[in-house]
Amino acid sequence: MSLLDHEEVIPAVNPAPPQRLADGIRRWMTVPRNVSRSLRRFLPGGLTPWHWRGFQVTLEPGSMIARVARVTGGFEDSEIDIASALCGALYPGRCVVDVGANVGLHSLAWSRVAQVVALEPAPETFSRLVANVEANGLQDRIRTLRIAAGDSAGDVDFFVARDSGFSSLKDTHHAPIRERITVPCTTLDALAAELPGPVGLLKIDVEGLERTVIAGADQLLRRDRPVLMVEIFGCYDSNPDPEGTVEDILAYGYDAFVYASGSPMINRNALEDSGLIPYEKHLDYRYNYFFVPRPIG
Repeated sequence: MSLLDHEEVIPAVNPAPPQRLADGIRRWMTVPRNVSRSLRRFLPGGLTPWHWRGFQVTLEPGSMIARVARVTGGFEDSEIDIASALCGALYPGRCVVDVGANVGLHSLAWSRVAQVVALEPAPETFSRLVANVEANGLQDRIRTLRIAAGDSAGDVDFFVARDSGFSSLKDTHHAPIRERITVPCTTLDALAAELPGPVGLLKIDVEGLERTVIAGADQLLRRDRPVLMVEIFGCYDSNPDPEGTVEDILAYGYDAFVYASGSPMINRNALEDSGLIPYEKHLDYRYNYFFVPRPIG
């Protein structure tokens, strides 16, 4: 079976009653009652979807993404735009691979400039991803695959957290685990071999398993040299060696930058004042990394 056949229809998620969700949000966030009540309109199940950047989006009830969206009106908007601009400047027309797509915010935004392949192994989260793609009529721009990425192919254990943003191939203890399931896994090298063209942007958000994903993308990184956006976070039991992870990627001929809002950026492809600064050492509060391929020769 082709890896691109791992698109699957998942039954719609039955949401909890809004009041129970709001109560849970209050306990988890310790926010005022009026804020948790306002959050209800961002939750699925007959409630008003979130309208973001021209997209209609359903978020996971009580998730970190939903909380950030409620407070700030967006989610990683600057990072999304930086990645899009870097990819457009270096590799116009290439596709994007989104590993750990969650409900698809990054994929939706990038679909305006590229074809996107979105990987999300958690069944309920995948159903929301598919629903968001379909709600915006983007089935021809975003290919959704219910599969994980790692250093080998096969079935693997997957830990589904109460907040899907912290679900992973291991228990990071960042959020309580709701269940342990088995999901299919592939390597990015195997996936890339089935794509119609080279990859221009690769996003990796896998809650501590970054080195495993990179190990399975050796040929892809050497051949396509895509721009990388990688979340690297060392706290809890996430990534045990953030600086080692950065070094692994630098060895492929990349320069590393971190996102720091309001910081001036080295002038690279006319991307000035973007908030990127050259990497010096890992700091957990600057967890979004951008890796830009060095010129060859």
